[in-house]
Amino acid sequence: MRYVSFVEDAMPLQLHMELLDLAQTLARSRTLALAAAAHDRFDWARQRVAVNRFWLSRVGLEQKLGLKSDVYLRALGSAMYTDAKSLRTYLQSAQTSGLPNFSRQLLAICEDARLERLCLEIRPGTENAFMTRTRVLGGFYREQLQHLLGQGREADVVLLQIYEILHSVAPTAQMSSLVQRSSQVSRAGLWKGLAPWVNQAVDAKSTAEAARICSAIVMSVRQFLQQDAATEFFFTDEYNAREQSETHAEEQGQRQSPLENADAQQEELTGSHHQSLSTWHRETQSHLSDAMKMDLERGTKTKSENVSGQWQMANEEPGPIHVVQGNASNSEESWPDDNDAKPSERIATPNSGSEATDPSNRMDVRHVFLDATAPSHEEVLEYRQMLERVDWISRRLQRTIESNVENKKLATPSDRFRGRLSRKLVHVVIDQNPRLFYKRDSPSASIDAAFLLLVDCSGSMHDRLAETKLGVVLFHETLRRLRVPHAIVGFWEDSEELHDQRGVTLFQRIIPFEHSLSKESGARIVQMASHLDNRDGYAIRVAASMLGRRAEQRKFLIVFSDGEPAALDYEGNGAADTHAAVIQVRRQGYDVLNLFFASSADDVHKTSIETIYGDKGIVLQNVEQLPDRLAGALKKLLHTAL
Repeated sequence: MRYVSFVEDAMPLQLHMELLDLAQTLARSRTLALAAAAHDRFDWARQRVAVNRFWLSRVGLEQKLGLKSDVYLRALGSAMYTDAKSLRTYLQSAQTSGLPNFSRQLLAICEDARLERLCLEIRPGTENAFMTRTRVLGGFYREQLQHLLGQGREADVVLLQIYEILHSVAPTAQMSSLVQRSSQVSRAGLWKGLAPWVNQAVDAKSTAEAARICSAIVMSVRQFLQQDAATEFFFTDEYNAREQSETHAEEQGQRQSPLENADAQQEELTGSHHQSLSTWHRETQSHLSDAMKMDLERGTKTKSENVSGQWQMANEEPGPIHVVQGNASNSEESWPDDNDAKPSERIATPNSGSEATDPSNRMDVRHVFLDATAPSHEEVLEYRQMLERVDWISRRLQRTIESNVENKKLATPSDRFRGRLSRKLVHVVIDQNPRLFYKRDSPSASIDAAFLLLVDCSGSMHDRLAETKLGVVLFHETLRRLRVPHAIVGFWEDSEELHDQRGVTLFQRIIPFEHSLSKESGARIVQMASHLDNRDGYAIRVAASMLGRRAEQRKFLIVFSDGEPAALDYEGNGAADTHAAVIQVRRQGYDVLNLFFASSADDVHKTSIETIYGDKGIVLQNVEQLPDRLAGALKKLLHTAL
């Protein structure tokens, strides 16, 4: 479900994902998010890089380079080289300076100019982006300066002129020219007092030095400015830097923020199962191979263990692994008897102990499993009507897959010393020890695969849910007839269940694996309905953990979604997080496909779906198109599972 936005951030999805990847790489943080805002900034508290909406009004290469300059300046500059302590100290003193807004913007100008020079020195390849930034923003601020002259807003004028000096090719010459052009005695005196300090700002080497120079400038101009700056052209705050204590801790592989509890580990843990996990978290994101990296806010103090035996590709950065667990209890509900269906073993209940933090934002997310109820008589009748529409399609798809299975069963391995005599006797002449026999392959080639159908039940799927249900019925009946185990799970996030900024993603187990081959289980598909929001990346990771418990050789995750992940504090980075989840799951060896039944041939969701899922994102208009679009790909994928 997409939230209503009164300020349209028309950033193309592909560009957004490219900028997010760039920001995460530069800041060395895979939990970093990216969003558009009124000012570009690095928000250390929320682990976000904000790019300026100003660039979204531009087009083409100018827009892209402008946005990239924001990312360079914030993810590389502010995040890595701005001193949080010096910044905080200066901002506190600015509140009592008499010109708080002027003082804050002045430091933003000087610090950004310093960071820009530093970025160009560290990464010369950023030159084109910063040249575009200087040209476009410089032109904009000159227009604003001409508009403000003569309006008595002297503080705003001084800020814009300082910006122009610090971003000019020859700052000293620009300053001298400005002093000479000052016709009023008061303005001439103001700039004569500012000149030495502004010249020093050009060569500032640190945040502390920039802050010291800004404090001197404020002292110098206070007698000339009658009022504070009225317009906020430039922005910084105490969160526009990474805490240096955290950076130092990352280098040492140590935790900085304290755990909510402080209990020590007992020597003996009764009934516990231990497993070593090598995972990644922003608080231990350095490339230390022996660090246990997870999102931990509660835990027990333990003795460190050396797990340096783990390995990874030399050039591969570890991705986030989400450990999801759930509580189980016996199900009192009886399922229809079926020779191939096992009795119900467990039913998932609200897992208050299973929490996983979403890597794309700062919201704490947990999930709850719900179970579909026994189908009513009306639901059974409705399912039969749906089945009548897709039955012929299901059988056609079934025959296509069965023919592929049969072809593989009839494969005839040859070159044996005994068995059936081959018709190819040329080896008697050309080989010294000819192998003239073959053995017919045993007819036991079954499909060793498991499927999980993950259905987006958010509000944006409301007008497409009917066709989506038909697609799910088609898959269920085809897989059931092929005797392939599968599960059907709907998901959504209920924003009304938010408590203390904790998102709750609900998973409705329509048909679990253990009952997927039952002839009477399909009617529960009718119970799927549209709800509120959807956190797709989180849902895909949970679904992958469910598939991971299966013993089959091949695992398939089929997502039915419109490619519009949206939830509280998630929409700006939902698509990028979903794409990251898809890549992560595919790296685990699972096949991930997305199916979406669009309302028209030119549905706007096609681009976002293809961006998230690549060529495995399939957009259809109706269920009748599914065999032609899917049979070839599915047959190819299943071939390796025989």
